[in-house]
Amino acid sequence: MRDNNQAGREREGIKRREFVKAGGAMLVGGSVSGRAPLESSDVAPLFPTVPSQEGRIQNHRTLGRTGFRVSDLSIGGSFLRDPSLVRYAVDKGMNYIDTAENYENGGADRAIRGALPHIDREAVFIATNADVGPTEEKDSVLARARR
Repeated sequence: MRDNNQAGREREGIKRREFVKAGGAMLVGGSVSGRAPLESSDVAPLFPTVPSQEGRIQNHRTLGRTGFRVSDLSIGGSFLRDPSLVRYAVDKGMNYIDTAENYENGGADRAIRGALPHIDREAVFIATNADVGPTEEKDSVLARARR
């Protein structure tokens, strides 16, 4: 007589060990052939341009309904501390900066603020995230953003 666990495993069709072996074989086969194992030639690519090895701006896209054209490369503020890095990124054509008030304990916002006098503010889109409490008023949020 079989126990319930064994009967349940047989109903699943493929055992976990077999699944892991098959998945590993697909990964190895994909890396040997030079193609991703689940790659399909009939699926449109996510990005229509071929990435270059140089790491440079290749394209601009409209940001939602804003009409603002953002570069395909952007700078994120999670480890940002130095205003010169922001200036360098903007000088190289990046025009979208993503930050949050808690990145680097406010250091990312200070780095961006330090770069602002040296860049064309109208040419750069800065997106920021804030922790807003359910009872926090609009004026309080705006005051934190101006710090």
